[in-house]
Amino acid sequence: MKKIAYIFMLLVTLGLLQGCVVLAAAGAGAATTAVVVNDRRPVQTITDDQNIEYTAHSEINQTPALNENSHISVVSYNHAVLLVGQVPSDAVRTQVESLVQSLPKVSRVYNQLQVRPETTMMQRSKDTWITTKVKTNMISEKGLNSGQIKVVTENGDVYLMGIVTKSQSRLASDVARRVSGVKRVVTLFEYTHG
Repeated sequence: MKKIAYIFMLLVTLGLLQGCVVLAAAGAGAATTAVVVNDRRPVQTITDDQNIEYTAHSEINQTPALNENSHISVVSYNHAVLLVGQVPSDAVRTQVESLVQSLPKVSRVYNQLQVRPETTMMQRSKDTWITTKVKTNMISEKGLNSGQIKVVTENGDVYLMGIVTKSQSRLASDVARRVSGVKRVVTLFEYTHG
């Protein structure tokens, strides 16, 4: 069963990388509904998170001092923002964090940017594959509500975000650690009782 899931996820990933996946309007609506139903965030918070990501990317891309020789990913979940990637200096790292922290509705910033050369396209492809494997394994893990968890992989490091219980956090971390290619797992969860 796991082998079939891996093959399916590989085909989907390859299709996405080539831009060949087309969703019918009804299918896209159903997928969006499923995500919202399984997400503990209110719809307005989901929208806020999307706006935070879009605005941050836009401002970073419009600032040559920040995007030159940099690879920066911005992920927002429940108004908490994760910054991952590579930048040329500590000054740029700090400047990106300040810019994102100043955006409306950002509650906190987890700055995981590394001062080092940008990763290669090969490494980014490996990271996409690791994320796919982690998500697939989480879906098939008995007792884990994977719809509450956002998975981000950067240079082999897996970051987990979401609103979960402590037991769900431990289970998700264990699943991610077992995936080949994962160097370390960083949990940035918000915890709930129940």
